[in-house]
Amino acid sequence: MNLALADSGKKFVALSMYGKGKAFGAAAVLLNRQGDSDAKEYVVLHLLSHSIECVLKGLLLLKDCETYSGRLQKPLGHNLFKIATAASIAFGRDPVRGPLADEIRALSNFYSKHRLRYGMVSDMFIDPRTIPHARVFRRLVAVTRLAERELRRAHIT
Repeated sequence: MNLALADSGKKFVALSMYGKGKAFGAAAVLLNRQGDSDAKEYVVLHLLSHSIECVLKGLLLLKDCETYSGRLQKPLGHNLFKIATAASIAFGRDPVRGPLADEIRALSNFYSKHRLRYGMVSDMFIDPRTIPHARVFRRLVAVTRLAERELRRAHIT
């Protein structure tokens, strides 16, 4: 992100990232309602993962653009667990742990290596329905609801 932006520009970019993240999540939900196929399942998981990345990075930028803009690519990158940990710390929440941490790590392993996006040999051996994500999805919904409430309260949206 170009730090030469005025505060209003930084806020605009952060809200744009957050908004796109919400849209990726909505697309995942809509696509999930369609017929059943391995290809669709991989795309749903990719959209969910991209939603998590964009929503949390957008919220980090809203929280403190100066601190987080330089960290979005490295060290955070596409590592969903690192992003979730950074967001938990930034917003004073307990770090992700237990079964939720296991889910986000597993999902991140596929997402960060682009295994959800492209056709790969591993697709022959991994049924995408076996990649757990229910807890991660529920937490994303909860985080988004909380964020929406706080953004309305702060008159940001």
